[in-house]
Amino acid sequence: MPSAKVIAPTVALGASAASAGGYMYATSGGDTILYKVKSSLKDYQRILSSKEDPIWKKFKEVYKSKESGKIPNISEDQIGAWCEDTLKESFNKEKYDQAMMWCVVDNRSLKDSLSKALLPASGATEKWQKAWEKFNSGNSNAGSLKLPDDALGSAKPNEKTAGGTALNKWCASKYEMKMYELGVEDMSKKVEKWCSEEAGN
Repeated sequence: MPSAKVIAPTVALGASAASAGGYMYATSGGDTILYKVKSSLKDYQRILSSKEDPIWKKFKEVYKSKESGKIPNISEDQIGAWCEDTLKESFNKEKYDQAMMWCVVDNRSLKDSLSKALLPASGATEKWQKAWEKFNSGNSNAGSLKLPDDALGSAKPNEKTAGGTALNKWCASKYEMKMYELGVEDMSKKVEKWCSEEAGN
């Protein structure tokens, strides 16, 4: 089979090649960055191979927020086009690593990404009321997991019936956040804290 083979650097001129261990490896037409990214993909990941992908609307905000790890001279408004072009190029380790970071997203919902069981988005009224009682007594001392005072509505609930309903509504609104959205890592920890089956027991 005409698979990748080692050839001397002096005869590699003009070939599509990548260096490794002092040699040049001739690449086949399939050895694009996209091909390599696909072979590394987990089942819940999605490749952003088009600058028109609607996911960019949210994911570019993640890129914008990073103080390090960005691609030099590429802004959040250019990253989609960079991915579209770069994925078509012949394999290059540096660009492959950058593509795995910025052209691939975790497409799971926040709920699906968590290992801890969560309370259902509807039903389980009594469990939501118990979860609210824990929230009501513990939120002020929850540190980084504290929710803003108006998280459950401008009229802060003061009894478990309204409180359970309000907490249920807040949690359900976070369950479908995508793991490529800005701030989802911190939100996941808060959801685990206040919306879990454990909180409702």
